[in-house]
Amino acid sequence: MIKNTFLFYDYETFGINSSLDKPAQFAAVRTDFDFNIIEKPKIYYCKLPDDYLPNPDSILTHKISPQKANLLGVSESEFAKLIYKLFLKKTNCIIGYNNIKFDDLFTRNIFYRNFFHPYMWSWYNGNNNWDVINIIRSCYLLCPKDIKWPYKKNGIPSFRLEDFVKINKYKNINSHDAISDVYATILIVKLIKQKKPKLFNFLFNNRKKNQLLSLIKNNKNVPFIYISNVFDTKNNIVNIVLPSKIYKKNVLVTLNLMENISLFLYKNINNKKNYLFNKKKKLPIIEIYLNKCPIIIPINLLNKTSCKRLKINKEKYMKNIDFIDKYKIHKKIKNIYDNHKINYFEYEDNIDCQLYKNFFTNKDYRLMKIIRKTNINKLKLINLDKYDERFKNLLFRYRARNFYYTLNNTEKKKWNKYKKKCFNFSYIKNYLIKIKKLYLYNKNNSNKQKLLKKIYNYAKYLINLN
Repeated sequence: MIKNTFLFYDYETFGINSSLDKPAQFAAVRTDFDFNIIEKPKIYYCKLPDDYLPNPDSILTHKISPQKANLLGVSESEFAKLIYKLFLKKTNCIIGYNNIKFDDLFTRNIFYRNFFHPYMWSWYNGNNNWDVINIIRSCYLLCPKDIKWPYKKNGIPSFRLEDFVKINKYKNINSHDAISDVYATILIVKLIKQKKPKLFNFLFNNRKKNQLLSLIKNNKNVPFIYISNVFDTKNNIVNIVLPSKIYKKNVLVTLNLMENISLFLYKNINNKKNYLFNKKKKLPIIEIYLNKCPIIIPINLLNKTSCKRLKINKEKYMKNIDFIDKYKIHKKIKNIYDNHKINYFEYEDNIDCQLYKNFFTNKDYRLMKIIRKTNINKLKLINLDKYDERFKNLLFRYRARNFYYTLNNTEKKKWNKYKKKCFNFSYIKNYLIKIKKLYLYNKNNSNKQKLLKKIYNYAKYLINLN
């Protein structure tokens, strides 16, 4: 059996809201540990539901019209089924480019809407996920030599996939096409593994939550480099943090040693609302999500040359640690988090936006499996009374979007009423105005104007159906 296979994947979507916007295209390529392709690529398109209009800006980027998606695509229920089967294959490291903050979110919401486990794909069968953009950021900061780096006009490094592809002159790569982006991602990570094998192996071996917790445990009272997604300066500045003893809901609370630690000596410091989120009084605390493959590296692994280049003053940070121990700062942090419930997710009344409202129970997941295996004409007969309250609305929308022809007359009236609410006069007016403005803005680009005409015609088609 092949170990450590990577499944590189990418979506093109009809918008950037992972809860409300819909997928257009999915592509995936499986490789071995050396990034040699070992399976034929998978490319799927997804049909649009009739209660949704795509974002024209997204279509101008990836050039997939609604008509093309509907012609080549399958229903979202079938789309989700194909991806789920692919993701659950054993020994996967599921990886993409900026997938943790974008593609993975779409994956969870697609599975949520179509009664698949939203999270199991990232841990079942020994599976896990990773993100190439974090590997690139780490490589740039820690050992940038021997690799060509793209820069913006202001001198700040660019980590956009298309910029990296352009400067490294990868041929036959078309940005914002899912399969091309997948191939580009494979080339980039292969380059980094070849040029910087020690860094690559360290990051690969310390990407999972338990691996990171073990790394922290084995480096007590040692500052860590935390490489986040924020690069807003020409200087190579990284966050230097000290892990606290607070770890809840996959969140590791750390102290930012680069800021003023004495703020913890203020009175009434236990007021988390005032001191943790107020920009003027903000405590030097950084919350790190260990389930999102963060990059944290013990500072003692850096040599003197790297510290000088990154402007890291080890002595200063060790003095901050002495201050933290002297004034029992860890205890103060614990009091803050003990007195205030951590709530990291907000949700709307719209059922499509309620993935994070609550975790489903094992009983709920068993029902999901039943729903997927039930004949579509008998879905309305399933008793949902003793299950999660979201199921009733979810199941109705699932049936209406994927199997409208199975609705009875009362249900069709209900669905059409809902669509009229979605496509109200104000929404449609603003949507069509936006298309017209984009058409004028792109007056010198006939290809984009053709796309905008298709979007306009599709919108008018849906409006007339309602």
